[in-house]
Amino acid sequence: AKRQLQASIAFNLMESDRFEVVDVRHTREASKADLVAVNGASADAAVRVGKQLGVSYVLTGTIDEYNTKGSAKLKTRLVEVATGKVKHDGEISQQSNSAMTTGGDAEMKTKVLKPLILQLTAALKELVL
Repeated sequence: AKRQLQASIAFNLMESDRFEVVDVRHTREASKADLVAVNGASADAAVRVGKQLGVSYVLTGTIDEYNTKGSAKLKTRLVEVATGKVKHDGEISQQSNSAMTTGGDAEMKTKVLKPLILQLTAALKELVL
């Protein structure tokens, strides 16, 4: 589910026409050795990965809640590589707007994760002009 979420976020950011997104396979490889640090409190590791990838921003995040009964919470940070400043540090929660009938993966993607990703994309579009 985590890899699918990462790929879906990357796709939605790219589709917004506001971001150029590095292939997520490269980002996984670049951050693999330092994943805990990249998602940690310091922006230094995200800056290192960003420089390695040659990008302007690095989006990091953790899934803090994933409940197949219809809710998810995602914490994210957007780090500007050139300055090391955190441009966005937030949390987005999404509750299914309708009853979950199966609690399966497809239903979670449709009713919970897709709206959560759309909220995140809208928030980040406002930050990066």
